Amino acid sequence: MNPENLFFIASQKLAKIIAILLATWASQRIIILSLKKLRRQVKRTKLETVAQQRQRVRTITSLLINSTKIITNFIALLLIISELGFNIMPLITGVGILGLAVGMGAKTLVSDLIAGFFILLENQFNVGDWIKVGSIEGKVVKISLRTIILKDKEANLHIIPNSSLKIITKISAAPKFEPKRRA
Repeated sequence: MNPENLFFIASQKLAKIIAILLATWASQRIIILSLKKLRRQVKRTKLETVAQQRQRVRTITSLLINSTKIITNFIALLLIISELGFNIMPLITGVGILGLAVGMGAKTLVSDLIAGFFILLENQFNVGDWIKVGSIEGKVVKISLRTIILKDKEANLHIIPNSSLKIITKISAAPKFEPKRRA
């Protein structure tokens, strides 16, 4: 193969790789800007404060933005590897098997994240609400995709994984008390 043909082939592959990277960047920007626009347009319900609504929308959109980046970057990486002449079928198969193994091994983590996503999406309870989970009763201090944190009457913090939230009682009249402060 003469050097001119080699240079032509290399420049074509480089142009395709650059096009893949630009398309990935553009698709990420479009999705991120759409999600941010959606974040600004979400109306708050009568039961939510502005801060609670912002926190919920910020959590959900950041999750979707990060998922978008991971998926588009992975697809771009596969396309670039394929463009460089490597067979990506064994890689795709290996990733699928690895994903299945990790999914089975991290079953509770995945359950926590999915449950947390739906808690936020459905607005089941908010920070500041008084709830009862099993035998634990307290004020919701923090809600994340993985856990909720409750503070009980004695100012004890209870960290509860979202996957273990089976029955939640939202208590309308929270007890009037000032939690003890720890030194």
